[in-house]
Amino acid sequence: MGREKDRDGPSESFADAVGDVRRIEDRDRLHPPPEPERRAPPRQAPDRRLLVERSDAAVEVRAEDVPRATLADLRAGRIPPERELDLHGRSLAAARHALDEALESALRDEIRCLLVIHGRGQRSADGPVLKGAVEGWLQAPPHAAHLQAFATAPRRLGGAGASLVLLRRRRV
Repeated sequence: MGREKDRDGPSESFADAVGDVRRIEDRDRLHPPPEPERRAPPRQAPDRRLLVERSDAAVEVRAEDVPRATLADLRAGRIPPERELDLHGRSLAAARHALDEALESALRDEIRCLLVIHGRGQRSADGPVLKGAVEGWLQAPPHAAHLQAFATAPRRLGGAGASLVLLRRRRV
């Protein structure tokens, strides 16, 4: 073969270096690799308008597709909380992080109702800071898409110092 010729000499040609080569006549046999499978983006809940009602220290929020009766059941504690998150004494940043994690975990574990204890703000010079922050966080993305309703908890579950949060079931 051509390799046995003087390897170091400039007279070596490409054909000599490669050896026996034959042309492929049937080019139809060469197919480009298949395109990678495109995955559909994860389904997100459609934007829903949230209806908010406030009175004194109480707040009630429900998505427009949630019946008033469901909100009444939540407010009365007839939908029992399956988990509890206590935010007492946390900074706003720590409370936000804890709420985000608790809601993600609840959705993953198919928890329907969560009791969030934010306190009444009686020891704070600025009033109930966490309570207002939690209400705002729940009404904003990404949590609003997973929310059916939330309301000030009944007295036996913390009253104005806690909120019951009703989550939508995950759709696969």
